[in-house]
Amino acid sequence: TVAKSLTKRAIACAVNLGLQTIAVGGGVAANSGLRQHLQAAAAKHDLRVLFPPLKYCTDNAAMIGCAAAEHLERGHISPLTLGANSRMSLSDVMELYDV
Repeated sequence: TVAKSLTKRAIACAVNLGLQTIAVGGGVAANSGLRQHLQAAAAKHDLRVLFPPLKYCTDNAAMIGCAAAEHLERGHISPLTLGANSRMSLSDVMELYDV
């Protein structure tokens, strides 16, 4: 499973780097299978694993989809040549779309 694969890689990385703690965040941290496998494997290697409460384990896919739909409805269509910029400020985005 994906949970087992991620667990194996995370444990190997922590052991190879001499880490004592693994912190998991984002949407994947809500996966109960991953939580279960990682906690069990971490215990075998005397590692601590940290997960945030489930209410903080979100990803931005739904929010980004809603924002994209809103822009499309307003006629804000970007050319396919527009590059990705994960650090673009909200004011720059608003200027780009003349909002």
